Amino acid sequence: QLQFTHPKTAKIHPEILSRSDEEILVSHLLPKQNPMSFGVIISLYTGMRIGELCALRWNDINLKEQTIRINKTIQRIPDNAGEAKTKILISTPKTPSSIREIPIPSFLIIYFKTYRQMAIG
Repeated sequence: QLQFTHPKTAKIHPEILSRSDEEILVSHLLPKQNPMSFGVIISLYTGMRIGELCALRWNDINLKEQTIRINKTIQRIPDNAGEAKTKILISTPKTPSSIREIPIPSFLIIYFKTYRQMAIG
């Protein structure tokens, strides 16, 4: 009779930015005024996952209530059927508890408004 043992995996403990590193990062990103820099700032202050951030639309953001509604995520997956190597899949989050509202920190509201105006044109 065969016995299988699963390999032990080391738990990965993510590094957390120090307050000074956070300030350096934000001071570098805020003046850039581009979507990618602002996306990093949103993730930093809300804890949103990258797939949730990429799936975010303006109608998910309520500036009056200062909340972001997370109800979808985006993934890039292999596309074996098509000409492209990958395809984009937008779906609901993996677990029901991942569907949630996240508060927007008050100091970010002005930046959301600025980016909203830039998006509208």
